[in-house]
Amino acid sequence: MIALPLGARLGRLAQLPPSADSRVSPLFLFPTLMPLVVLAGLFGSGCGGADRASLEKDVRLEIAHDPPGNAPAGEPFLLGMRISATPPLGPGSAHVWYETLDAGWSRLELTGLAGTDRLEAEIPPQPRGTTLRYYFTVRSALGEMVRLPSEQPSEGASALAPPAYEIEARAPVASWAMWLRTGGAALALALVVLGGVLSSRRMRRTSESAALSPGVALVALGLVVFAVALGGAVVASWQATGDALRDVPGTWWIALLLWSFLMAATRRSREAGAEGTPWLARLVLLLTGAGGLAVLAGLTGLP
Repeated sequence: MIALPLGARLGRLAQLPPSADSRVSPLFLFPTLMPLVVLAGLFGSGCGGADRASLEKDVRLEIAHDPPGNAPAGEPFLLGMRISATPPLGPGSAHVWYETLDAGWSRLELTGLAGTDRLEAEIPPQPRGTTLRYYFTVRSALGEMVRLPSEQPSEGASALAPPAYEIEARAPVASWAMWLRTGGAALALALVVLGGVLSSRRMRRTSESAALSPGVALVALGLVVFAVALGGAVVASWQATGDALRDVPGTWWIALLLWSFLMAATRRSREAGAEGTPWLARLVLLLTGAGGLAVLAGLTGLP
């Protein structure tokens, strides 16, 4: 609206005054008119792009999602995200894509909850132990597709397996199985560590057989309790996922092996005598500590 009249005025200003000689050389017209034409073009381009820049600046889209720890097995559950958009998104703008190992990708439309910025979709029931992969897509007011998670696939990753969140369908676990798993492992850790320290101190102080000392008895009792804790972990894993070994920490099998060597070392002290006792004492402490760290790693959630 501004550029065209301004260009016309600049054109009129560039007209030459009447002259007796109406023949004007083109070499004179070119340097005279060209700067005015350039100025008119600059004014015109500035006015023509204002609406487009304002539209892009006013569009805002923010999305967020808090992945759940797991999903209830055999029951429908909700997956959702929070969306803040200006202007508001229309129906059918947001979807969740999900995939299981036995099926391909499926799409569900996200519907808004009245009075909130949250959109949700109900996922069909999944069998126990099923791993579900999912991601979200949102189409902005400008028609651009936004994806969450937005990470690019790593090198060598298949285009059929885009970056996605992962959750597992898990069933409830009996409280007694969880008590055996966590409480039994903690009690076994205390018994074996205390017994290993006492056995090592006795080996260092005397050449008397340590196989019948209170420390050795504590180690043996701790091994029995730890075996019960492993049984509780197996039961809890089977109840939650249908796989008896999936949730059992791998470090616990290492601890069981190390503490079995610990019992063998204390039994060896009966035959070692005074000469072999010092190095056996150091070995007992090493096996006790290494096994204790392995159990502690499993209790804190490490694999």
